[in-house]
Amino acid sequence: MGDLAEKLEKAGNAKDILFISENTSELLETFVALKDTLEPYATVNDAIQETTVMSDDEIKEILEKLVAAIADLDSTLIESGQ
Repeated sequence: MGDLAEKLEKAGNAKDILFISENTSELLETFVALKDTLEPYATVNDAIQETTVMSDDEIKEILEKLVAAIADLDSTLIESGQ
């Protein structure tokens, strides 16, 4: 699915409407099948969820770190959200 999504993105950038029209339905069908398969594992248990309250300064600090990580292409830091 990822490979096809990448090809569709490249086709979009190249304005290759024919490739997009011929392959979009395959991507969507694969996505729906995958979504349906994984849905039972994605249930949310409200009793387990925690809410963390952060100050504006804490949010600003995290966002600044993420912007720096994105600029440096540091995927490990980006994924950790810290």
